[in-house]
Amino acid sequence: MSKRFVDTELWQKEWFQDLSLKEKILIKYIFENCDCAGVWNGNFKMASFIIGEKVSIKDLEEINKKKHQFDILNNNNIFVSDFIKFQYGELSEKCKPHTKVISMLKHYGLYERVMKEYANGIEAIPKTTRFIKPTIEEVSAYCAERKNGINAEAFINFYESKGWKIGKNSMKDWKAAVRTWESKNKPADNTEDFDDDFYMRLSR
Repeated sequence: MSKRFVDTELWQKEWFQDLSLKEKILIKYIFENCDCAGVWNGNFKMASFIIGEKVSIKDLEEINKKKHQFDILNNNNIFVSDFIKFQYGELSEKCKPHTKVISMLKHYGLYERVMKEYANGIEAIPKTTRFIKPTIEEVSAYCAERKNGINAEAFINFYESKGWKIGKNSMKDWKAAVRTWESKNKPADNTEDFDDDFYMRLSR
């Protein structure tokens, strides 16, 4: 049975207190089930079974909005961002207990990144998260919240046809795209519905 350090002040931290109960349990589950390199295999089916509530990658995105904790790797593995620093301090190839950790970081393609963070400070590496396409329900709820009258299905269809790209760049924030639609297609009367064919004009 492997053992690891635990942050006994985690429950007192404001960002952690702002999480839902499900998110709190998911964080603890990943912290305690990742391997010695801080990488979890992304088995959300098993996590949902253990936690007793359905969890998904979107829950990690919500957690990261409060405080960045996880990086989503290309193979869908999840890397606990500060795990290495918290558990081991500075890694050294001369330290025998660190050799397996270093080997696994190299296996995941994370070793150079982790060592660069040590050299430049942990915040020097920009944190990135994978874009998750919104559902029609999510877009509809956000548009209703903003009272902008945008047709959620038209919005989804337009960006599906574009491969969720804005110009040549992949979309990073669909809510920002919604706000852009507002500015480009704002009706004179707030009670008037938005033009459902607006997305067709944008594609020209």
